[in-house]
Amino acid sequence: MAVKLAEVFAERDATLAELDHQQRLLGRLKARVENDDAKFRGRVTPEVAQLLRKRQSEFPDERELQRRVRELRSMLADLALDRVLLLDGLDALSDPYRFAASVVAAAGLDGGEAEPVIEQLVRIYEARLDRYGQPLLAAVNEEIQTLEALVEVNVALATLSGHYRDLVLRETLWIRDARAFEPGFLGRTISEAASLLQPSRWGVILDAIGEAAMQRPLTLLFAAGFPLGVLAFRRRIAGRMVLAGVRVARASTDRYRETVICLLLAFLQGAAISIPVLLVGWLLADVRIGNDFATIVGRNLMTAAWYLLWLGTIRAIVLPDGLAERHFGWSQTSMNAIRAATIPLFVTVPIGFLDRMCDPGALELPDAGRLFYGLLPVCFMTTAYILLNPAKGLFARTISERPHGRLSQTPWLPVLSALALLFAVGILSVAGWYNTVLLLQRVLVQSVMALVVLLVSRALLLRLLTCRQRAQEMVLLHQEAQGEDVTEQEVHLETLSEQTQGAISFTVFVLLAIGLWFLWSPVLPALQFGDGIVLWSHAIETLVADDDGKLAEVTIAQPITLSDVAAAVFTFAFAVYAARHIPYIIGLVLLDRFRVGIGNRYAAVQILRWAIGIGGLSVGFAMLGVTWDSVQWLAAGFTVGLGFGLQEIFANFISGIIILFEQPVRVGDMVTVGGTTGRITTVRMRSTAITDWDNKVLLVPNKMLITQEVINWSQGETSIRVVLSVGVSYGEDPEKVAAILLEAGRAAPHVLEDPEPSVNFTGFGDSSMNFDLRVFIATTESLVETRTRINTDVKRRFDEAGVTIPFPQRDIRVTMIGDASVDSTTKREGGERPGSPPDAES
Repeated sequence: MAVKLAEVFAERDATLAELDHQQRLLGRLKARVENDDAKFRGRVTPEVAQLLRKRQSEFPDERELQRRVRELRSMLADLALDRVLLLDGLDALSDPYRFAASVVAAAGLDGGEAEPVIEQLVRIYEARLDRYGQPLLAAVNEEIQTLEALVEVNVALATLSGHYRDLVLRETLWIRDARAFEPGFLGRTISEAASLLQPSRWGVILDAIGEAAMQRPLTLLFAAGFPLGVLAFRRRIAGRMVLAGVRVARASTDRYRETVICLLLAFLQGAAISIPVLLVGWLLADVRIGNDFATIVGRNLMTAAWYLLWLGTIRAIVLPDGLAERHFGWSQTSMNAIRAATIPLFVTVPIGFLDRMCDPGALELPDAGRLFYGLLPVCFMTTAYILLNPAKGLFARTISERPHGRLSQTPWLPVLSALALLFAVGILSVAGWYNTVLLLQRVLVQSVMALVVLLVSRALLLRLLTCRQRAQEMVLLHQEAQGEDVTEQEVHLETLSEQTQGAISFTVFVLLAIGLWFLWSPVLPALQFGDGIVLWSHAIETLVADDDGKLAEVTIAQPITLSDVAAAVFTFAFAVYAARHIPYIIGLVLLDRFRVGIGNRYAAVQILRWAIGIGGLSVGFAMLGVTWDSVQWLAAGFTVGLGFGLQEIFANFISGIIILFEQPVRVGDMVTVGGTTGRITTVRMRSTAITDWDNKVLLVPNKMLITQEVINWSQGETSIRVVLSVGVSYGEDPEKVAAILLEAGRAAPHVLEDPEPSVNFTGFGDSSMNFDLRVFIATTESLVETRTRINTDVKRRFDEAGVTIPFPQRDIRVTMIGDASVDSTTKREGGERPGSPPDAES
């Protein structure tokens, strides 16, 4: 207990000293942030920008502060456990006589020998409890309180560093560095580069690696053994990927797990390049190994390792007979271009590593950083030319397949634009805007990496959709081979595939937007796009505390800037895009799982679509200062105008809402409206589309479906009765005819046994005895097929049984009028017509 008390006292003193240092640092930096923000906001010159960047380097690193906070919280958890154990021990010593008696009894002493020992132990326990127990508990409590205060101070320091970073970024992003091309620029560049590359600096790295080998040998062994193991099994990896490509080429052996296996193998090949760099960087970044230079090298190696992992995985994906070719169906030209483009990208790894070593937060060698950064645009320009070359690039296939498209008209425009942009970036970096283009280029590279990852994810999801569609097609082929009608299932499968593709594209778009916002959000305030351009202002009411501390409602003018308009336009566009795709995603994820019918699904999708669209428009207008309070009188007048001028359109719109909620008719229902029978395909805001048997689309105003008589064949009982009328000659036996009709009705497909078919002798016609065959079928889907099958079968059975179906006959009697009339007619027409028939009577 004495040793533990000494350790706690030592840790407490060190923690108190660190807390005092951090508190004084927090006070000093807080005053600097407030003074610099008030003094330099909007009044930054190149000299002031240089001063602010130098002061920013004096702030503690946010990542180090966050790492220290995690360590302190781990120490707090350990101390809390120690306090619990200490309290348990002190509770046991609260009754020293009983505790001593239990110890003596455990030692086997009893009777008169035990009592003196117990008394002596009681005196020892009481002395230890007073000397060590209570002070130890007090020291542990004090250490916990100190650590909690230190955590709060470090969190405040990290927040303050972030605020100052944003301040410097906002005020100095577009300020040119005054040291560029000043006298001595070339000499400083050579001196800084020599300082960075001097062997004595990098000899420390070797020493740190040796020290890491002594402390963590297994980590270094894994860093060296992992790539060697992948290299040793490279032939097996390649063979397994070829085998997966052969399996996915056949529908009978196509499984999505083959794609997953190939993806893991590609990731394994990328990890073989990055794992050694990542582990070495992680060891060097440990502050307990090496010095500050080794820590900086370790952090930059870890950053380079993630880039290598991304680059190596992409290259493995586009290998011949690999994931992109056999599973994603990418063109050979595109894969060749991507493989060639990875070569200059690998060259950027050491150049970017040296460039990051010169950062202000690292070694602070700005002139040498310009030198290394100037080489990066050259590599990126080479990559852009390889990827965008119209002859062998990514768009070569599109240009050849669409010779009259926009891209084919200006095939060199993308590559020339990219080259010009990268060339301008290189010039700006050398001319003095190094910090600006450095920040934007790094965020842009991270954005491109995120975009590529999402494109691969989209290809994986589409591949999953293809596998499921293939499996469903195999099932439908099997059902069709057994004589089943699968037309409806095929149409549903095609529609579901289109909706799923749209849902996948929307999901990728949303994830891309979230990723871009996460990457660019620290930079957007510094870009200051349209913040200073005020277009108009609107009045808002808010609560403000007066001198007495009471809240009072005041009206203030809030400006609407160009950036607000841009945000509102983006909100409108996103609302429209989301209204088109989010309902289908919900339909696929939830409604299919709960087996919701087609009609109910369509109603839910349409209602959700309207809700998203109206909500997005409301948010966008609110960004522009257009709220309900400001437009309620205009809306009231507009409503009156609707009542007079657009009442029919408004009535159809309200009727459409009633149809979606009440659902008197639903999408997929068979209805009869005004003598037209067909199936409802869509319910729009103004009208409903009905497709009849001739595949013609009838647009019916929604108001008619609410106010007029509509026969819905799909509501209630799904089975319907089919009546087929037939007439036979009067010489036939009625009972024999009825029996034949019953046999034909019972033998027809889709005819229900309950209610069973029936025949009615309806009466005598002009030339036939009339019969009605009445059968019931399950749904209207088989109405046409059932009627055709029964009519064909009845005709065949009648022919076999000698039953005749009469057809209408008409006797025509021609009576010639008298000779005088004929003669007079002949004379009047100039004689008898040649070829006239002789007089006849029939």
